[in-house]
Amino acid sequence: HTRTLAITALLTLLSLWATARVQRRMEMQPGERLAMFAAALLLGMLTWSSPGACVGYTLLLFSFFYTDRVLGFMGVAFLLTSGSLHYYDMTWTLMTKSAAMLASGVLLLALARVGSR
Repeated sequence: HTRTLAITALLTLLSLWATARVQRRMEMQPGERLAMFAAALLLGMLTWSSPGACVGYTLLLFSFFYTDRVLGFMGVAFLLTSGSLHYYDMTWTLMTKSAAMLASGVLLLALARVGSR
């Protein structure tokens, strides 16, 4: 677990650095910057046992900023692969896994709703 945590911490720092680079170029408002940093940090904390999620987030961030479809596909592939590997590696019961999937879906829908305003 220590190795995975160290890798995730390093990848979270990388995603925070990438977030800062994108923010500088986009001339974002302070509130938007804070929200973007908080989202990157929260993602790193929530995915401590699945380091590929940070890589996927960073690739998606750069793909949107540079409008590069290849980076976007790679980011989605990282997120799907790391999510699948993490899901099948869990020692939780199927009921607990389904509750976690439901909760994450509700959270993502809520974030999408807030983000569309």
